[in-house]
Amino acid sequence: MGHDAPHLLALFENSYSKYMNIQIVGTVEYIDIGNGTWAVITDTDEQYEIWQPAPEAILQEGLKVKVNAKIRDDVFTTAAIGDVLEIEDFQRLG
Repeated sequence: MGHDAPHLLALFENSYSKYMNIQIVGTVEYIDIGNGTWAVITDTDEQYEIWQPAPEAILQEGLKVKVNAKIRDDVFTTAAIGDVLEIEDFQRLG
């Protein structure tokens, strides 16, 4: 077991040390499920839940945006509608 421990630690550190960065274009929507949640829906119907707290300016129904975010695979929500986004910045489109 002594030989395996450093290897296992390295696997653990690598799997939790970074989040995947993503850039998406979509429309902000309020989803009325459970307590309700905000999401970005892409043109191909992919749903990304907006992790709170989020920039207040993005929380507008029907707002078309380009979002730079991190996928937070360590965060689980009661809505569970899709991957959870930690918004880093966004741009209004149109």
